[in-house]
Amino acid sequence: MGKRPARVAFGPSEARKRQKLAREPPTSEDVTNSRQLKKLLEFQPDGRNARHGLQSFKLLLDALTTNADHKQELEVLSGYLEDTKPVSESEDAQYVPDIMVMWSYAARTSNEDLMSEVAAVLALLLQATSLSLGLLGHGRGICETLLQEKHLKLIAKNLSADKDRGFVISPAIRLLREIVSYDGGVFARRVFRAQTWTFAEISRNLDIRYRGEGVEEARKPSVRTNAARFLFACFKYLPSENKTELLYQKGIMPAILMRLPDDPPALIHEALDCMMKSVLTDEKIPGHVKARVFWAKPMERLVGLYSYTHDAQDCAVTVADKTHEFLMFACTSPTAGIVSKCNGLYPTSINLDDFSVGGLQWSEMGLEQLSWMDKYADEVPVRNNVLLEVSLTLRPWANLKQGELLVAVLGAAPELVSAYFLGQKSFTFDPKLSMTWIGFASFLFSAMQLPVPEHFGLNEYHTAPPPTPVLLDNIIPLPLTQNALMRCLEPKWPLVSLFASRLLVLALEKLEVVLSMHKEAAESVGKSPWRYAAQKLVNDFCKRIPDMKEIVRWYKSIPGESVLCRATTSRLLLLYYKELPQVALAANFDVSPLLSKALATLDSPFEDPRDRALVLIELENLLEVASLSPGMRWFAKLPGFSGSPFTVLLKLESQEAEGVAPGKLQRILESVATEHQVVLADTGLSPLNRAIAALRKADPKADLEAVWTFLDTCITKCSASPMKYLDLIPDYVGSAHEPGQEINLSLLSVAFAEQLPFATKSVSKSNLDLLTRFILSFTGYSVAAGESLACVKVLLQKMNPDWPAGSDPRLKLFRDAAAGLDNKNSNIASGSALPSRQKSTTGHEKLAGPVMDVVRLEALLHEPFAEPEDNSALTKWVTKSVDDILEDGHAVALIRLLGSEHASIRMEALTNILKLAAKVRVSAHTEKDQIWLLLSELAESAREHVAEGPVPSAFTAFAVHALPVLLAPLHALYPKINKYLTRAPRWPAGKIPMVHDILHEEPSDDDKYYSELTWLFDFLLDCLRREADVGVFHQTRWFEKVFAAACNPYMRPGLRNRVFRVLYRVTCIKGGSTTLVTRFGVLSWLEELRVSEVVGSEERAVVGGLMARVWEACDRGHVGKWSRGGIPEMMGRAVEASA
Repeated sequence: MGKRPARVAFGPSEARKRQKLAREPPTSEDVTNSRQLKKLLEFQPDGRNARHGLQSFKLLLDALTTNADHKQELEVLSGYLEDTKPVSESEDAQYVPDIMVMWSYAARTSNEDLMSEVAAVLALLLQATSLSLGLLGHGRGICETLLQEKHLKLIAKNLSADKDRGFVISPAIRLLREIVSYDGGVFARRVFRAQTWTFAEISRNLDIRYRGEGVEEARKPSVRTNAARFLFACFKYLPSENKTELLYQKGIMPAILMRLPDDPPALIHEALDCMMKSVLTDEKIPGHVKARVFWAKPMERLVGLYSYTHDAQDCAVTVADKTHEFLMFACTSPTAGIVSKCNGLYPTSINLDDFSVGGLQWSEMGLEQLSWMDKYADEVPVRNNVLLEVSLTLRPWANLKQGELLVAVLGAAPELVSAYFLGQKSFTFDPKLSMTWIGFASFLFSAMQLPVPEHFGLNEYHTAPPPTPVLLDNIIPLPLTQNALMRCLEPKWPLVSLFASRLLVLALEKLEVVLSMHKEAAESVGKSPWRYAAQKLVNDFCKRIPDMKEIVRWYKSIPGESVLCRATTSRLLLLYYKELPQVALAANFDVSPLLSKALATLDSPFEDPRDRALVLIELENLLEVASLSPGMRWFAKLPGFSGSPFTVLLKLESQEAEGVAPGKLQRILESVATEHQVVLADTGLSPLNRAIAALRKADPKADLEAVWTFLDTCITKCSASPMKYLDLIPDYVGSAHEPGQEINLSLLSVAFAEQLPFATKSVSKSNLDLLTRFILSFTGYSVAAGESLACVKVLLQKMNPDWPAGSDPRLKLFRDAAAGLDNKNSNIASGSALPSRQKSTTGHEKLAGPVMDVVRLEALLHEPFAEPEDNSALTKWVTKSVDDILEDGHAVALIRLLGSEHASIRMEALTNILKLAAKVRVSAHTEKDQIWLLLSELAESAREHVAEGPVPSAFTAFAVHALPVLLAPLHALYPKINKYLTRAPRWPAGKIPMVHDILHEEPSDDDKYYSELTWLFDFLLDCLRREADVGVFHQTRWFEKVFAAACNPYMRPGLRNRVFRVLYRVTCIKGGSTTLVTRFGVLSWLEELRVSEVVGSEERAVVGGLMARVWEACDRGHVGKWSRGGIPEMMGRAVEASA
């Protein structure tokens, strides 16, 4: 065969024809009726006409899916589908047959343009039919047609097109996604079962990414984006067993997860949402399957999304935020499958079954039999290796979210704490005042705040304690070495020193918790190595922290204006004394100069009131340090002050300085005075304080400096020479002492008698009068507190000759007081009628004060029961954001409706509360978990009551008052309410939440006791709305405890009025007053309170008004019969006395 001749050119300018590379766009026309549409879609073996008809149909479908008013387009589509509907509904029936024939023809002729447009039109057609209920049947028929094998092969041919034919692949993937999600996913399983065709080349297609510059456009998704969304639809609608099989398929999940950092933000959001909602939270998917998907490499790629930079400018939730939410759940939730159950602080290599109580003699061998006790100082084997690898890739010092994630991981898997710090070598704690160092210090602070797992991570205490190195790393992390901490305590870096001090405070507080757990374990297990382990832990801990002398040196170098540093360091000193007394006592330093500086600072003016509060905290800490320090010189002259530290603090306590906890200061001073035998243990400093108070009450402007000087002299001499004054007692009161009986007399009283002759020679006439009244009041209150009446009487008679001749009026006062001491019921306060604690009730009439009238009493104590029911709250919250719902009162109004008298409203309120809880949980609110838990527990507790009647008021009141606490993490009750919410899933109907936790347990902070009481009394007031609520208080007997709290002599009048409001509220409820009188003796209690020194004159009038209110509201006939006439007689006397 000859060679083909060359093409003849028709001239020198004749050029060879270029190959057409651009796709030719199809033509179209407007469709006005179904007959026209049917004619356009009739099959013709002409690709141009076929594309013309498909493009016209596509424009119709686009208008139908995008326009709100699509009535005309819907009629055309409905008519066409009815005209082409198959006659019989057999398995081989074909819907839209003309389009299917076109697709088959395109596949045979390899017409890629036609293949692409057929798939795109079918996807749009399914989307359009899903918009109308009347077209759903046609849509299901189309899906059935597409799932026939011959058409599945056509889909597979599109999916298997060349990688550069994205315009052919993407429409087929979109079509599959529409089939999977059609009609709520009814075809999802069939699509999955046909995965030979439907999942053809899925791994390859997931790798066909956007190749252009910048971020992929949302309206032109790449093949990868379409393929990923198809898989997301499968995960959403497939049952758990099919999802498990899909997760097992090789190459699919790595293709999705490993390339996420290169995807557009919308796809990343969809991917993370799908993985969380459809995979991680599905408890039917085995945990090992989830762990197989989310191994170390994909998790590290997800961590890389923290630095994603392609977010839209106006996006509310960034990719970093979404990633953080996903990782916080995936790395901490047990249902996610990534966190493996571990043995807490016991490494995985330890077989706990090898140790038992009977097999080893712990008391003889100590810890020597535990060969692994010091084994884990360099390496700790863990079960959560994936989480450990992920943790080591995080940079908590540079990114707050990564720091938060790391702290959450360490909290979810405590075994990782020691392993993480052993593996993290890229950052040390050497002091450098930089943002990186501050970030690392903040992370360490958060990590150290993690609680120690209960029973150290086991169900109960084991015979053997956890290894000391592992436990020590949980208390004070490895970067906090002794040398690093000592370098941090340098004056040139105040901020660095503050961080170091706070970290040491946290470490010592955590050590206290761990040691208490060791003690508890030693008691529960019996003979065990726990007490030896505790001692070893303390010894090793002391090697990791600075010496006490370094702390004192740093404290003394802190300038006075750095009040925050001084307060923190004073707390650190106190913890040294409490937790490491052997280290603290070895320093043997005097606290007096530090105390003097704190007191001097307290007397200076403050620009910011918060600075004064910090100085008060420092002072309280130093007081406790002084009480524990044997080197404290309580009775030596304090530099810069006229008296000793004891007298200066006693003066401060008598002035009731704002912010100083009176109970703590008084307890310390009484302990010191008793220890040095200045006062009797039974009487304490009460007579002294009451005598000073009597002087201030008689003349508030009086200068008591002479009294304080005399008192300081007497106290100093008593403490310096107690034996001297013990020897003086027989000489002074020998005539009143009977042989064989104990002399019940304080040394301070004897010192007054001894020093009085010297004092009368040096004071002025006015000061002598004050001194007279002070000693007279003190002796009277001493007898009232329990000192010997006969001895005090003789002591007064001995003091009489010591007064100058010109002081006859005062001498008469002494003689009258001495004579009055024969009757213990008399009052010995100078110029005042303050009752003795031993006074009988026969003199009440003389002391009865005024009674507040009804109008003023109601204005002071009455609180409206509730605002009118706002039924619109059932709908208002739906359109609001979570922040507005919680902060603008919508949630409170919704909770209040549980107490409605109408069952339908209560049921609606319960349903809406559950919806609100679900909305809060998926929100980005910082306290969403606690608020969700509160609302869920409220719903569960109220569920069994809503059909019967109003929900118990205690439930709604607790929810209403706990909500603002949860929104303010700095609130005093925040830890207690969170602890209560995690105690049980529902609240018992016969009890009142939180009352026991506040009244019977220690406050969250020493200075927050009265803040907790304020919240409690407001909450209890809200609990009392109906007769049934009074019954709950009656059964639980909380009235007694609440009323007893009002007898606290240090309670402020405003706080005591809150108790009175609770009482007044009970009288407003039917039968409440009668219950208070007959079951709790409230009238007798009010009468005792009225005549006591606990209340002032104004409060005494309020108490009188309350007595009248209770008597007026109760069933007098029943009460009179019950008391056999005693209550009416008592009330009659009270009325006569107040008239």
